[in-house]
Amino acid sequence: MLFCLLILAGYIAPWYPPASSNEIKWLAYGDIQGNWEPCGCSPLTDYGGLRRISAFIDTARADNEDILVFDLGNNYPGKGYIGNLKIPFITRAREEIAPDAALLNYSEVIQLSAIKNAARKAGIRPVYTISNLRDYKTEGWIGFNYATVAGKSIVFGYLFYNEISDVVEQVNGRLLAKWADKLKKYPHLAKVLLFSGKEKDLKIIRQANLFDLIIKSHSPPFKEEIGEITQEEINSLKPYLGVYTVPLGGRGIIGNITPEGLEWLSQVYNRTSTIDPLMEEYDFDLSVSASREDTQTKKEMLLSIFSGAKKCGECHAEEYALWLKSRHSKAYDSLKGRGKEKSIECIGCHLTTIEKDDDKPAVFGKDVQCETCHGPGRAHASSPIQTKMKAVTEKRCLFCHTFQRSPHFRYETYWQKIKH
Repeated sequence: MLFCLLILAGYIAPWYPPASSNEIKWLAYGDIQGNWEPCGCSPLTDYGGLRRISAFIDTARADNEDILVFDLGNNYPGKGYIGNLKIPFITRAREEIAPDAALLNYSEVIQLSAIKNAARKAGIRPVYTISNLRDYKTEGWIGFNYATVAGKSIVFGYLFYNEISDVVEQVNGRLLAKWADKLKKYPHLAKVLLFSGKEKDLKIIRQANLFDLIIKSHSPPFKEEIGEITQEEINSLKPYLGVYTVPLGGRGIIGNITPEGLEWLSQVYNRTSTIDPLMEEYDFDLSVSASREDTQTKKEMLLSIFSGAKKCGECHAEEYALWLKSRHSKAYDSLKGRGKEKSIECIGCHLTTIEKDDDKPAVFGKDVQCETCHGPGRAHASSPIQTKMKAVTEKRCLFCHTFQRSPHFRYETYWQKIKH
């Protein structure tokens, strides 16, 4: 999985006179969606990652001590074994980055219970800005601000999707009037809205003319090309891959990103950052988890439903020879060069595994062997006529050869290299 996100950086000079001291400098990050760091499978997509984001923010703060940092949210993974491992670290990383305001977004709502548990164990209390929450009751280890004063700005947050309409209120006249009354109390502050929701809601909010700046957590597709990757393909990589710097004059909305001013978060940003100790702890925890899985795998090996590539080669000598020459036979070794051979987040595509219901891989052995694609073969090896193996399908290849991991992958071309 590709680990990356979008940073928006710039400044806003609202509708106040040029001589006013109310100009603010800001940057915003978000839409991490559980992606911790780039997998490094391809140089073409080796961009982004939370460490690089943290390093970028550290540098920005060192250069501009009054810069405001906004967290657009949607930073947590879906539910599952590996996702559950990440939640405590993402929660603590957010605390280390210490944004001036953070939007409660979709993934935060879905994972609210797990975030509260992670915050309790870490002894921290994340606070989110959300201005259309139905119930502001105290949540113990999580706090909710109706609005947040940050530097020379007052920040509101808006989130709405039908799936969570029981938690948040969709924009309406009553809500806008309530916002207007609140904003009147801060005439000398820039009015900022962090937004995640429907385009029709955004249109209604813009027409109300309450905010000097609206920052969206998702952006429309690009229309141009950058290098070898089309903008349409780049848009499919959520979270995004770069740093976008844009100056604003007067009222405006950020979200319609164009290639101009886009700076890629490449290995140039592999610098020391605030969250380095957390990254090391996370890698250690993944290694421990992988070791536990390896021990369990050895106990279950005798009961395995796999037979192994060497056994397949006893009858399929030509195919076995072809496999030995392929990169599939060296898949595990490719992890060693990156120090990821014990990362449970990586080994799923470099070992012979099957996925279980809890997304925890059941591992048989090293490398991408025959049974990774054709399915477990012990029964077939014992009774080849009565038990048939699965044919290779493009869908199975795409389980690992995603655009993020393998941007040049085309099934028709790659299949010719191992056709059998």
